[in-house]
Amino acid sequence: MFTKYAPTPRSFSIISLGVFLLLGFLTGPESSAKDETPDSKKTWHRIQASPFQLHLKTRGLLESRSQEIITFQSEVSEKVRIRSVVQHGTRVVRGATLLHIESEALRRSIAALVDEIELSDLALELETLAVQVADRKEPLQRESIRRRKDHMEQDYQHFHKTEKPQLLTNSRRALERAEFSLEYSLEELHQLKKMYEADDLTEETEEIILKRAQRAAKNARHALEQTRWKQERYQVVSLPRDEEKRASDRTRTRIDLEASLARIAPDKKQRHKNLQKRQRQQAERKELLNRYRRDLEKRHIVSPSDGIVFHGRLREGVWSGKARGLQAGQIIARNQTLMTVVDPSPQNMIAWAVVPESALANLSPGLSGYALLPVDHAIPLPVKLEWISWLPSKPGHYATRFSIQIPDSVGAVRPSMSCQITLIIQEIDKAVSVPTSGLHRDSLGNPFVLLRTPEGKTRRPVRLGRVSGKRQHILSGLAPGDEIWIGPEKSAR
Repeated sequence: MFTKYAPTPRSFSIISLGVFLLLGFLTGPESSAKDETPDSKKTWHRIQASPFQLHLKTRGLLESRSQEIITFQSEVSEKVRIRSVVQHGTRVVRGATLLHIESEALRRSIAALVDEIELSDLALELETLAVQVADRKEPLQRESIRRRKDHMEQDYQHFHKTEKPQLLTNSRRALERAEFSLEYSLEELHQLKKMYEADDLTEETEEIILKRAQRAAKNARHALEQTRWKQERYQVVSLPRDEEKRASDRTRTRIDLEASLARIAPDKKQRHKNLQKRQRQQAERKELLNRYRRDLEKRHIVSPSDGIVFHGRLREGVWSGKARGLQAGQIIARNQTLMTVVDPSPQNMIAWAVVPESALANLSPGLSGYALLPVDHAIPLPVKLEWISWLPSKPGHYATRFSIQIPDSVGAVRPSMSCQITLIIQEIDKAVSVPTSGLHRDSLGNPFVLLRTPEGKTRRPVRLGRVSGKRQHILSGLAPGDEIWIGPEKSAR
């Protein structure tokens, strides 16, 4: 919910508020009027040793080192609505309520998720039991498949070794019985005819008995023909088809049994994978419930420290919030910076400023100077350069941070208050310096001056120091009393 703030390298936003360099960048040396030669004049200039001062003057903004950034850090909600919020600019103590966020919808989601988890726990328990039972039945399933395969092979071999020969024998015996039946019928008819020719029976009775015998013989002959036809069809059609079907059934059953046996391991793996998936989903539900509950706790935000509440971000002395601040009913986004709790103690203040890139060559951490506050210009406050940004705040400008010592006697100090910073870069009591218009460069870029000599004029190479305004510090090559030409080289006389 809140983050301890510490100044770090970043884009410096002071420029957007119009806090720029006060005096162009550097102030010039405070030398005597005699040594001052306007650049616009073309004349000979006599070198004198005089004070050389190089200062950086710029405007800065105060900021507290001790400030807590308050954000809404949600694990489940992208946007939420503010129920109540402390007013902008309020002084608070550690533990004081800063913000209440509406949570009714989240409470309903928690209740629904609790019910879902309870039902899922029961379903998961049943599925776990089913998996355990299936695992215990696996050896029995393998044995059942092996036994069915053995029985199928036994039945197939028994058919070819025993049943088929017996079926063929039965077919032949059926044909023999039909032949015997016809033979018996014809013999009986023949015997009746011989008997009736010798006895005294009436002719009507003879005709009835003979007719019955004739019909029996006819039926026996028809039965023999039917038996022969059935036997031929059985041996040529039915039995071969039955053999083909048994062979096909044997192959199909073998494939099915082998497939059933091969499916046992994947089925077991699938059961366990499904169970693991359900367990993982249940763990995710419980983790989601924990995130919901943690998020519910974050809906009440309290101050982590004593200080002043700024709605928005107080960054490098610039307040990024809106004038009206946060309001009840306002929608805020996840991870949005809501406010900053700032310790306004003067002892915790630092200063931020921006400098042009042309000044960077003269700056280094550790340089000291002083600052003047608008509430008390009479007291110069010691400052020291702590840090220079590696990244430009805008093209050609870089942010800098200064430590500042503000005593308790200076009252009415506020974060974001402006100040005028003077940084002392270099001070020399007696230095050789020349107007920048008296410097020239040869074709290789080496600096020189036109020195007056008894014979006329000559080029004198010089080693340059720092530039202060329109004055150039000369490290070597010139001495007090030398005369140089101020103006273009071609106009020297």
